[in-house]
Amino acid sequence: MAAGSVSFMHLALSRALAMADIEYSSITTFIDNLDKFAKSYKPLKRKMLNAAADVVEPALARSLESEGLVDTGKTKASIGRSKAIRNGSECVIIGPSGVHHSWINRKGLSGTLRAGHLGYILEYGLPGRNISGKNWMSKAIERTASKAVDAEEKVYNEFLDKHNL
Repeated sequence: MAAGSVSFMHLALSRALAMADIEYSSITTFIDNLDKFAKSYKPLKRKMLNAAADVVEPALARSLESEGLVDTGKTKASIGRSKAIRNGSECVIIGPSGVHHSWINRKGLSGTLRAGHLGYILEYGLPGRNISGKNWMSKAIERTASKAVDAEEKVYNEFLDKHNL
């Protein structure tokens, strides 16, 4: 074996080791970033859910108006979001909530109509009482679905950029 070929092999080996060191460093950085991702998954999910809710919530209020379902404005004002866990996963529920109104009849019996129940009736109707549903929530969600996904995607991409993923 000639002396020149040994130095060439040594040079090639040192370059390969240098490249391996760079790759190892990159993999270590990548794994560290994945660890950060795993630790911040729940806050990221909350931010994404809230970004989508920021789009859907006002759309529901606009849908009530466009369907002509606003009388006193109590249902529209009651539209909000609440956190919940469904099937073991955190989610955000958007819709009317709280008490719409209370009543007492002539016999002294009292009751309340919850805004969520009224929203349900306005969505699906009451066929037994000839009240037809207007599907105001479904229409609002269909109109804003792509915008909500875009808002979630924006939050997700910002997170990935921040953590170099």
